[in-house]
Amino acid sequence: MKIFPIIALTLSVISTALLAAPHGMDRTAQAQAARLLEGAEIAIANGNDRRAEQYLSNIPQGSLDADGLARLQIIRARIGLVRNNPSTVLRALPSSSKHVPEYAPNIELLRGQAYFLRGEPVYAVRSLINREQYLRDPRQIAENHDQIWNGLIATPIGIEAVTKLGSEGPLTRGWLELAVILQDGPTQAAIADWSRRHPGHPGAAKALLIQTQSGATTAVGTAAHGEYPAGRGYAVLIPTSGYLATAGEAIREGFVSAWFDQRAPRLPIRFYDTGSNPELAVQAFRQALRDGADFIIGPLAQQNIAAISRTVGTMLPWIPLNQIDDAPQSAVQFGLGPEDEAYAAARDAIAQGYRSALILAPANDWGNRAADSFTQLFTSEGGRVRSSERYPTAQTELTRPLMQLFSIRSSEQRHRELVQILGVRSEFEPQPRNDADVLFAPLRAREAHTLLPKLDFLKISNITTYMLSAAHNGVMGSHLSGVRLCDMPWVIHRTGHWAELRRRAANDFPEAMLAQPRLFALGADAFRISSAMRSSRQFNREIDGASGRLRIVGGKVERELRCLSMQGGSDL
Repeated sequence: MKIFPIIALTLSVISTALLAAPHGMDRTAQAQAARLLEGAEIAIANGNDRRAEQYLSNIPQGSLDADGLARLQIIRARIGLVRNNPSTVLRALPSSSKHVPEYAPNIELLRGQAYFLRGEPVYAVRSLINREQYLRDPRQIAENHDQIWNGLIATPIGIEAVTKLGSEGPLTRGWLELAVILQDGPTQAAIADWSRRHPGHPGAAKALLIQTQSGATTAVGTAAHGEYPAGRGYAVLIPTSGYLATAGEAIREGFVSAWFDQRAPRLPIRFYDTGSNPELAVQAFRQALRDGADFIIGPLAQQNIAAISRTVGTMLPWIPLNQIDDAPQSAVQFGLGPEDEAYAAARDAIAQGYRSALILAPANDWGNRAADSFTQLFTSEGGRVRSSERYPTAQTELTRPLMQLFSIRSSEQRHRELVQILGVRSEFEPQPRNDADVLFAPLRAREAHTLLPKLDFLKISNITTYMLSAAHNGVMGSHLSGVRLCDMPWVIHRTGHWAELRRRAANDFPEAMLAQPRLFALGADAFRISSAMRSSRQFNREIDGASGRLRIVGGKVERELRCLSMQGGSDL
C-alpha cells in the first residue's frame, strides 16, 4: 500500500534531475543564443540582412527567454524592412508590445514604418501614437511626432483612409486630417478650422510650420496622389525604407525646407521610395516619368543610379545625388564626395603660401580620392607632395604611419648605424623631417581625435594640418584646435546667412538636423539647383548653396568650399 508514495517520490526525484540536467545545457544554449543575437543585431545595424538572418537561423530552439524573443522579433522585422517587405515586418512583430515595455518603442516604430510602407497610414499613425506612451524623453516624443509627419508626407492619403477617420481617436484623426489638408493644398481657412477642432494636438507645430513657411497656398504632393499639370513638378527619388532610410529622410526634409523658402507659386513635389534595391529605384524612376515629372532628383545610392543609367532612357533633366562613371548626358550629378573638400584644402594651402606637403590618408577608395584630388590641384598650382602614406582602415593607431611619413624610423636607423661605426653610445632624440609645411590628413573622426596628440608625442611641429568634414561628427573639440578644416558653409559658418538658416532648420526639422545635417544640406541644394535649372536650362551661373558655392561643369555639380582655422572647441 506504501508503494505509491515511494513511486511518487521517485518520479519527483527523476523529474527534478531531468529538469536540472537540461538546465546546464540550457545555460550553454542561452549563452550561444545571446552571442548570435548580438551578432545579428550588429549585422542588421550595418544593413547586412543576409548575415543577420544567418545568425538567427543558428539560434538553438527553445533557448530564448521573453527578452531574447523580443530582440529576435525586432531583428526579423528589421530584416523585412531592409528588404522592403512590410508584410514580413508585420508578421515578425508581436501583436502587442505590452509584455515587453523595454522593447515597445522599437516594436511600435517598426510596425508604424511597415504600415506606412504598405500604404496604410491609419494603422501607421495608430501604432506610432501607441509608441508614445513608452517614451519619456521630450526629444524622443518630438522625434516620434516627426516620424508620424514624415510618414504622412511620403504616403498618399486615399479616400479609404479618409472614410475611416470618423472611427479613429482624436490624435490619429488630427494627424490624418492635417496631412489631407497639406496634400489638397493648405489654405489659411483650412488650417484655422483644423486648429479649432484639434486644440492642443501635437501636430499644431506642423500646422504652424505649413502656415508660416508656405503661406498656406500650395502643397507637397506624394506619389500616386493626383496628377501634375503638363510638364510641371519635381520627382524626388530617395530611400525612405531600408538601411539608408535615415539618410533619405534627411535629404527629403532639406528639399522640403528649401521648397518652403521659395516664393509662391511653388511646383508640387512627389517623393518615391527607392529602398535599398536597384530594382525598386528603376521602378520609382519609371513611375516618376509616367506621373509627368519634368525634373527628377535622386536616387542616392551609386548602384541605384547605375541601374537607372543602364535600363531607363530619358532626356529629362536628372540630378542623381551621387556620382558614377558613364552617366547619361541628361544627368547632372551632385554629391558630397571628398574631392571638392580636398580641392579646397589644396587651394587654401597655396593661398597661404605653402608649397610643400605630406599626405596621411586611409587606404580605401574614399581616402585615395581625397589624396589624389589634393595632389592634383596642389601640384598644378606649383606645390610639391614630398611623401604620401596610407594606413589600413581597420587601424586607429597612427604612430607607425606617422613615423614612416615623417622619416622618424630612418632617423633612428641612421643613429644606430653611426653608433655601430663609431663604437660610442650617445643620447639621441629622433628628428622628424622638416621639408614640408603642410600635412593633408583626410581622416575619419575616430582617427582625427588622436592625430594632434600623436604629432605632439613625436615632437612634430611647425606644420599646418588640413582636415575635411569627416574629421568631426558635429562636435568641435580640442582635437581640432589649430587645424584648418574644410567643410560646407552649412556646418562651418558660425554667423551670417547659413548659420541663421541652420538654427531655424534645427527647430523645424530637429531629427534630420541631428542625424544627418550634411545630407539635409544636400537635399536643400538639390532643390536650389533644380529650381535654378528651371529658370535657365543652360544653368551658366553660380549659386550660393548650403553645401558650397555651386556650379555645373561637365555634367557634375562642383562645390567651392572654404577652410577655416579652428581655435578652441565649439559645438557645430
